[in-house]
Order: sequence, then C-alpha cells, then structure tokens
Amino acid sequence: MFFPGLPDRARRLWNLRSLGLLHQAGITNPFRAEEGYGNWFWGLTPSCLESMLAVAGFRVLRREDEPFAQTVLCEPVATAFAHRLPDPDEARAAAARISASGAARPA
Repeated sequence: MFFPGLPDRARRLWNLRSLGLLHQAGITNPFRAEEGYGNWFWGLTPSCLESMLAVAGFRVLRREDEPFAQTVLCEPVATAFAHRLPDPDEARAAAARISASGAARPA
C-alpha cells in the first residue's frame, strides 16, 4: 500500500486511533509534503518486508510484530544480485549502440 494521495475514505481504513495511536501523519490527516518522512508512506506486509530484506542482502534474525508496524533485527549476508553503473565512456558507447540499432532514438 502506498499511502500518499489516498482519498479520505481509503485513509480511514488504515487509521489506528481505535488502538490508541493518535496521530499517523499522512493517514489520520492528508499527506503533507512539509512533514517529510513523518508521513506514513508504505504499508508493507511482513512477508513483503522480509522478501525485500532478503533481496537487499539481509537475513532476518528476529521480528517483533505490532499492529501495522514491524521491528526487524537483521544481519548482512551475500546479496542476491549485483549491479555496476557504467563509467561515462561505457555509457556513451552503449547509447551509441542502442541508437545505431534503431531500438531507440534520441528525443
């Protein structure tokens, strides 16, 4: 779930005021950019969070469940993937190959 921009009716579904949580920036009130990361952005399921951590190269050692919140203790392990950005010369050469193939053209 991505909370910013949800209409009032949809945000009410995620409001935890009845459980004693009085303020959830971006849920109990509309998203306000000036509140930055005080806003609630994502509603991830526990399995989604664990999958994302595994792909990022972490193993979950312990997870504490709370209503709509997770505290996770992890340790780093080998990452599931690696990515290297090309240097400027490699990027120019790749762009030239793509343009020459006709697959994409500069705007």
